[in-house]
Amino acid sequence: MLPRLTSTRAAAAFLVFVFHLAHYDVISRQPAPYAYSLLAYFFVLSGFVLTWSTSRRTPLPTYYWRRVARVWPNHLTMMLLALLAPVTVHQPTATAVLASLLLVQTWIPDGDVIFGVNAVSWSLSVEVAFYAVLPFLVPMLQRRTPRARWLVAGGLFALSSTTVLAGAHAGGNIATASYTFPPLRASEFLLGCVAALEVRRGWRLSGRTAATVAVVSLAAGFLLPHPLPSLNVFLTPMWLVLVVRCAQADIVGRSSLLTSRPLVYAGQLSFAFYLVHDLTILNLQHWLTLPATLLCVVMFAVSATGAAMLHHGVEQPAQRMLTGKRAPTDAADGPTPGAERRRRRSPRPRARQT
Repeated sequence: MLPRLTSTRAAAAFLVFVFHLAHYDVISRQPAPYAYSLLAYFFVLSGFVLTWSTSRRTPLPTYYWRRVARVWPNHLTMMLLALLAPVTVHQPTATAVLASLLLVQTWIPDGDVIFGVNAVSWSLSVEVAFYAVLPFLVPMLQRRTPRARWLVAGGLFALSSTTVLAGAHAGGNIATASYTFPPLRASEFLLGCVAALEVRRGWRLSGRTAATVAVVSLAAGFLLPHPLPSLNVFLTPMWLVLVVRCAQADIVGRSSLLTSRPLVYAGQLSFAFYLVHDLTILNLQHWLTLPATLLCVVMFAVSATGAAMLHHGVEQPAQRMLTGKRAPTDAADGPTPGAERRRRRSPRPRARQT
C-alpha cells in the first residue's frame, strides 16, 4: 500500500480545481497558473501504481475487467449528469457523446470532441490507452536490463518532449493536440512503469539526487519559455522523483502527515472529485451570484460533497458488484484496515541508493 501517493493525489486534484476557478473567470487572478502540468504527475503516478500493483499472473480478461470497473462507473455517471447539466464547456454533439462513451475522444483532433460532454474526462481517454498496452509493455520491460529500460523510457520522453515543445510554440490546435494526444503522453506513463520496476528490484533514489533533479526541473521550467503545454516536459522529471521518494517512504513504513487517515481518505476521493469539480464550477457560476471568495468556498464544498457521494454511492458499490472486491483496488489508494500496522512491523529492505 502506498498511502503517501494517495494523499498527493488529493493535493494535485485540489490544485487543478484552483486552476479551473481562474480558467473559468470565477476569480480574476490565477493563483495556480501551472497546475495543468499536474496531469503529467497523474500519468507518471498511474504508470507507477499499475506496474507496482498488477501481477503477471493476473489473467488478461481479469486485468481489463478491473480497469473497466475502476473507471467507467464514475465516468458514465458524470457523463450522464453532464448531458443533463444546463452548462458545459462545449455543446455535446453525437460524435462527442459516442467518443466520450468509449473514452476515445483524445484520438479525434477536434476540441469540441476532446472536451465535449464532461471536459475533464479527456484525461481518462489517455489513461485508457495506457491501460490497454500495460499487460504487454511490462513483460517486455522486465526482459531488458535496468539500463536498457531507462534508455527506452528516457529516449521516448526526449522524442515526445521535442514534439510537445514544437507544438506549444506553434499554438492553437497543435498545442492542444500536444497536451491531449495519447502517444505524446505515453512517455510519462512509461517513466512511471520503469521506476516501479526499479524500485521493486531494490533500487533507491537518494534525497540528494531527488533534490538535484527537482531544482534543475524547476529552473528549466520557469527560466525557459514555457507556453502551454511546455511545463509538462520540464516538470515531469520532478514529478517522477516525487513519486519514487513517496513510494520509498511508504515501503519502509515511515509515518507522516501524508499517511494520516484524513489525507488518505481525501486521496481516495480524488478521482471522483476530479470528475465532479469542472461541471460544478461551470454550473454554480451560471446560477449563483456571490462574492468571489464565498463562491469559491461553495464550489469546493459542493464538489467535495459530490465526490463523496460519487465515491460511496457509485464507485465502491460498482467495484464490489463488478469485481467482488472492495474499492479502492489500486495500490496508491491507501491502506486497508490493519495494513498500516502490518507495514510498520515488516523489516526494512536493504537497497542501494543513487
